[in-house]
Amino acid sequence: MPSIADLIDTHRELLVRRFLEEASKLDSARDLRPSEVINSLPEYLSLLAVISRQGRREDAARTKQRLEDTHISGRLRLGYNQDEVTSEYVLMGRLIAGLWEELPLEAQPSPEDSQLLFTELDAAMDSTVALFTGDSVEDRQREKRTLRRLEALAPKALGRDEAPGPHVMPMVRLILDAMEADGAELFLIDADAPGTLRLAASAGRCEGLAVPERRVSLDGDSFLARVARSEEPLVLAGTSESPAALREGLCGGGLSTLMGLRLWPHGELIGVLYIGVARARPFQPQAKRYLETLVEYLSGILDRARLFGQLRDAHSRLGISEERYRLASRAITDAIWDWDLSTNTLFWNEGVESLLGFLSHEVSPHIDWWTSRIHPDERERVVRDLHRAIDGGLGRWRSEYRFLHRDGHYVHVTDHGVIARDASGRAVRMVGAMQDISVRKQAEEARSRLLKRESQRAEQLRGLAAASVTISGTGSLDALLRVITERARALIGAHQAMTSITVKGRAGPTMQAVSLSDKYAAWRAGATPLDDGGLYTYVARTLRPVRLTQAQLESHPYWKGTGPRVSGGPPMRGWLAAPLLGRDGTRLGLLQLSDKSEGEFTEEDEAILMQLAQLSSVALENVQLYAALSESEDRVRLALMAARLGTWDLDPASGVLRWDERCKALFGLPPDAEVTWETFVAGLHPEDREPTVLGVQRALAGEAGGVFNLEYRTLGRDDGAERWLSAHGQAFLDARGQAVRFIGTVLDVTERKRLDAQLLRREEELQRRADLEEKLIGIVSHDLRNPLNAIGFSTTLLLRRADLDEAAKRGIDRIRNASGRADRMIRDLLDFTQARLGGGIPIHRKPADLNELVRTVVEEVRLANPGRRIDVTTEGTGAGEWDTDRLAQVVTNLLSNALRYGAEDAPVQVRTRAEDGVLELSVRNAGEPIHPEVLPIIFQPMKRGTWREQATSRGLGLGLYIVDRIVHAHEGSVTVKSAAEEGTTFFVRLPRHAGLTG
Repeated sequence: MPSIADLIDTHRELLVRRFLEEASKLDSARDLRPSEVINSLPEYLSLLAVISRQGRREDAARTKQRLEDTHISGRLRLGYNQDEVTSEYVLMGRLIAGLWEELPLEAQPSPEDSQLLFTELDAAMDSTVALFTGDSVEDRQREKRTLRRLEALAPKALGRDEAPGPHVMPMVRLILDAMEADGAELFLIDADAPGTLRLAASAGRCEGLAVPERRVSLDGDSFLARVARSEEPLVLAGTSESPAALREGLCGGGLSTLMGLRLWPHGELIGVLYIGVARARPFQPQAKRYLETLVEYLSGILDRARLFGQLRDAHSRLGISEERYRLASRAITDAIWDWDLSTNTLFWNEGVESLLGFLSHEVSPHIDWWTSRIHPDERERVVRDLHRAIDGGLGRWRSEYRFLHRDGHYVHVTDHGVIARDASGRAVRMVGAMQDISVRKQAEEARSRLLKRESQRAEQLRGLAAASVTISGTGSLDALLRVITERARALIGAHQAMTSITVKGRAGPTMQAVSLSDKYAAWRAGATPLDDGGLYTYVARTLRPVRLTQAQLESHPYWKGTGPRVSGGPPMRGWLAAPLLGRDGTRLGLLQLSDKSEGEFTEEDEAILMQLAQLSSVALENVQLYAALSESEDRVRLALMAARLGTWDLDPASGVLRWDERCKALFGLPPDAEVTWETFVAGLHPEDREPTVLGVQRALAGEAGGVFNLEYRTLGRDDGAERWLSAHGQAFLDARGQAVRFIGTVLDVTERKRLDAQLLRREEELQRRADLEEKLIGIVSHDLRNPLNAIGFSTTLLLRRADLDEAAKRGIDRIRNASGRADRMIRDLLDFTQARLGGGIPIHRKPADLNELVRTVVEEVRLANPGRRIDVTTEGTGAGEWDTDRLAQVVTNLLSNALRYGAEDAPVQVRTRAEDGVLELSVRNAGEPIHPEVLPIIFQPMKRGTWREQATSRGLGLGLYIVDRIVHAHEGSVTVKSAAEEGTTFFVRLPRHAGLTG
């Protein structure tokens, strides 16, 4: 006989995989990674195997408690609720048990072994409940002891006219002590004054202050009336300062804070209980839950006692009634009869008229008149027992049966007879009396019906609990619909049931399951919906349950509106329906029943169906969520395959390392290769081994949140290939900071690394060539200035000669202008070279007036451009420390650009504006704007856009670059704005002194 430990060890991977599949269906598991869902499951399974083999030793118990505390703490951080965590332990037990359920008996674990497993899982769920509710095991034991003491103090019966105080006072005192309160009072519904609460018992500080016959109206706005209308516990703080209307009926007693809850068994208010404390303080959630438990139990006790009190009173009244009828029948109403056995004639007194409605002359003296009026179902029994008494030598005969009244109905009677015998013992005469016991029979039948109804309700509740387990464990949507429908029909006891759900985006019920009893077996093959029209729409709109008798169904406007049924389905006999609602209140579908096995559908049936509908709604949403999650996981797996990612999973505690086939291939291993930590280290390139191992250790230590991102090389074990891998992982730590899981992916980036190396070499080569070219430009530009200076000097001398004609002067002047442009180009090239190779354009600051500088430069430009208008505006002082020669270059370049590319018929506007420590220079021209593609690169060297490709554009495209470098050398900034309506404006901001920002 194998052990559970053997089954766990053999099927560990299967258990983990199935747990991941089903646990991922929980709401709180949405969007979690598989590792977060699995958590510490592998280690927990190993521990259960150890307990199966060795029993629950102390070291195993400590390890188990540690794992459970870690698991529950992690689930709390992820937003799980109590039911979701406990359901994981239920799932774990179900999966393990599923390993042997289909095996032969001899191949299954021993009962002791399986009992040990489920005991350990039950203990884990108890710990979960304790952590979520805040109740310790001692708290729950204290609660159980209190409930047992309440049960011991419970009265067996409470009559309607019986004062409840002596019976409920001990229970109120017990609740006061259990809640550690200073005062408590119980009010019950006043049977003599409906809509009124009447004080039943006071305890603690309220006991000495109780006013006899204290009553409170339920229609008012008092605290007690509010509690009676509230489904949740209500708290009243500062009672002494509260309005008098709110304190109506309260005892006072120096209580500062009150908490009250209504007694509400079976949806009917029977009273209100409140407790109070002297010191102002809020009530803990555990205290509220504890009070709810005690009040709910007290409600059940009082409801039961009242029920038995009613039965006792009915019994008493029945006994009194029977005695009264017995005495009256002797005097007046008993039908006295005298049977002469020798002649077989029977005589009745006048009581036959009051009892059976017959006049004396209407009664036949023959015995057959009596026997013919006994109910047919009882006639044989009564006659047989009568003759058995006569022939058996008995002295008396007694029987109960139904007798036909003169008006046609049957009367329940009890019949007594005394047999007279002669000397030989032969029966010769029999005298008796018949009494009407219909009232007693009706009371007994009422009691029987009441007990039967309570028994049925208890059976329904047990069935509901069993149904909830089955529904929660059903995985597929079709199967779940069938289970819900079958259980609903069985719980309520109906011949027809149907569950229908609606899929979003599609009108009407789109999936359904129908259940029919053997009564409608002929319709099973082609069963149709119970209602496919008006009533379905009505419930869908109101989202409330509907219960109809057959007469109400036939007269209901939504039923009548659908017309006669022509679908061929089974006939409808009454209707009970409950909506299926999602967690957000939206409609999922409908659960409906028809044709109850006995009688009409009751309020109890409606309540049970609503509870089943709520359980079913949760299960339906969970199943659909699981289907969506499964599809999502499939997409993730396909995405990993498409991206050619390898995955790895390390258990730091056990050292177990798992790689998928792609990960093994990237280390040059076959798919079936066994891998360990040593396999990983040995596969690393020697130069990358130490930093890679150090990176893993840092992640496992929790550095940087346990994130692992690294690129390293591997050397294939079997193929010897060198590969570059990009690895990304995450280490998961428990509450003590110990790593419990380390997972991640690897991607082959060898080709990317090769291309990166090629690009790097290419960039280095291009940079060397650019540096060489810039040095060459600097050298050539410098050497060209000497001959150009000679040309300029010579042309100046020639122009001074008086013997030159106009043609010669024009030619020499062109030579001088051309050499001047060449000189400016060389100067720009030298500045460019200086900026690129020399670390920037050097400046030499000295005190100067920038406004004066701007006006001087503008005047020079005007002389060189006659016919063009340049407007100058200055605001504030231009004093500061500047390199005037370099800033003259800036102004000249900006003015040259404005004149060259601006509209000739519009002025160029130059403006200076002083601010605190900063002077702003702007140059604006009208005309065609700068193209948007050019704006981002306009200050880069040799980067002219199509807007500058004009015949007048002569230059190297270095002017604005040099402007930018000179301005930055002054710690300033230069920007440009250009639009068709506003023109083009360059803005230069310069700090007045070094060390200030512009």
